[in-house]
Amino acid sequence: LNEASILDPDESDFFNPINIFTLYKENFALKTLKSQSSIHTIELLPLTENDEYTKIILIVDQAKKLIREVTYYGADDNMYVIKITNVIPEIQVDDRFFMFDKSKYPGATVYDMR
Repeated sequence: LNEASILDPDESDFFNPINIFTLYKENFALKTLKSQSSIHTIELLPLTENDEYTKIILIVDQAKKLIREVTYYGADDNMYVIKITNVIPEIQVDDRFFMFDKSKYPGATVYDMR
């Protein structure tokens, strides 16, 4: 679609990637949907009404102690999938890595929602 949305992840638990690793700890009912070897599919249902999502599905590799995939079912009827293919702990990343550079995407429509 040649579109980019810019937002502040601190304003939304939904889009803050760090929350993927801790969101299950509070305010969710957990249910195992599938277990196959060390891979588990877990459904998280919010215990209270949530204006961002209706449920979250986690795919977890228990042997490696890693979340492999997170699927958010948004209250806006959209589905958001985050696939984690590689985890590098304790990596140093320059802040510029997280900044959108419009000059690299000529013609893109930018929605700044900060």
